[in-house]
Amino acid sequence: MEAAPGPDDLERLDVGSVLLVGAGAVGSALAYWLYSMGVGGEWTALDADHIKLYNTNRGMLFTARDAGWPSGIQYGQERRKIDVVADYLPGRSYPEWYHKAQVTAKKFDLILVLANEYDVRTRVAQRSAPAVLHATTGATRLSQLHRHIADRDDCIRCRTNDIHQGKFACSTVSTSTSTAQSSGDRALPFLSAASGLMLAMALQRFQVSELQQDPWNDWRWDFASNHKMSRGGQRQCTDDCPIMGFMSVFQ
Repeated sequence: MEAAPGPDDLERLDVGSVLLVGAGAVGSALAYWLYSMGVGGEWTALDADHIKLYNTNRGMLFTARDAGWPSGIQYGQERRKIDVVADYLPGRSYPEWYHKAQVTAKKFDLILVLANEYDVRTRVAQRSAPAVLHATTGATRLSQLHRHIADRDDCIRCRTNDIHQGKFACSTVSTSTSTAQSSGDRALPFLSAASGLMLAMALQRFQVSELQQDPWNDWRWDFASNHKMSRGGQRQCTDDCPIMGFMSVFQ
């Protein structure tokens, strides 16, 4: 698939009031790219998690010192992810989970879902928000971007199959090893970076009302495929979906 040429210059991003849910690998990547491009607006960011040493290999803003290395601080005393990411975004941040944060009662122009804990995708779908974007990573070297526009796309709950207790893969892929004692998956940092970049560019398109008109609502950057980039939009909510206002136009 041939890509259209992009603009020579990018305007400073301002898409109004934004709720950012999740400041992990993809969230930190998004903050990194937006800070580099220039970002304004009114941002509200949520995440209660602390930085662990294993987060530093795929979080573009996290350092070993943030995780308490090598001083060996006690568990739970590491820096919070949200505190690091908030330094790169305008607005306010809260070290809270979405389902416990009172600020979520506020109305937002756009919600970015970059987390999956505590049924957050289902909870966000129940808001019937005007616009929701979410980016994530998948197994087999996959970066993903999803759009959910009210009365146009399916809801995030149905898209991610949160109806059942789905299992969400992190940015991992099996690797070979020279020793018989070590095996398993290894994190791939570029997947989170790519997902954050896809979302950053989607926000640029959202700012000029281009993303809202796109017939596609699902983009995948497949680093394990010869096709590399794919897109789709033939999705709709399930027949028993209780979320009103999110029925796909692609029947």
